Amino acid sequence: MQHFLLGSNIGLVFTRIVTCKQFKHAFITDKITERCFISNRGSEANYIAPLYRYEEEMGEKGKQKIVKVENFSKEFRQFINETYGSTITAEQIFGYIYAVLYSPTYREQYNELLRIDFPRILFDKSLQEFENLARTGWELAQMHLLQKIPTLEIADFVGENRKVMKVFWQNGNLYINPVSYFSGVSKAVFDYEIGAYQVLHKYLKDRNEEELSLDEIEHLQNVIKVLAKTVDEKLYLFV
Repeated sequence: MQHFLLGSNIGLVFTRIVTCKQFKHAFITDKITERCFISNRGSEANYIAPLYRYEEEMGEKGKQKIVKVENFSKEFRQFINETYGSTITAEQIFGYIYAVLYSPTYREQYNELLRIDFPRILFDKSLQEFENLARTGWELAQMHLLQKIPTLEIADFVGENRKVMKVFWQNGNLYINPVSYFSGVSKAVFDYEIGAYQVLHKYLKDRNEEELSLDEIEHLQNVIKVLAKTVDEKLYLFV
């Protein structure tokens, strides 16, 4: 966690053992994160791999300074350079890995292996395919950090009652009580899970019997749009 304190960073969040039937245990963070970030099941404790390390180095006149270095082994970086060229950035590598981990094909094909050990990433693509995947994964990562919100005509809040009472989905709407809802929410978005959590239901369940603030409504609208893009098959054309 010190590598998130000393400067800006992002980290890949993943698990080693998955007790769910399907692997959906990959996410991203740019903050200090506890071990139940994507799952509160004991055997699904999270591992967090920062993209960068902040290390002390001897500077001028013997003074210590903090330097930012990519968190890859020399052997792995050499493999990347030899396969795709030395101009590949750490962000591109992260994006590629993130795209693979969210690929429906990858998750389905390797599900049994993903449930019993650390995820393994295949690097057998051409440079063009690597760059396409890296771009797709980086876009997805920025959305999951809520730094990039898709422009979608969905998730309008309808109703004056902002109190969370009964959460349910019906006819394309996400209800927080019998009269108020977020519009244009598909069943796939409502059901979408990351790790052990059904994202929208979990967020609202934690606020049961509370009145949503305007900031919380806006936040949830952004999350709905991000999830809608996450389940969009067009996003994974290169994966």
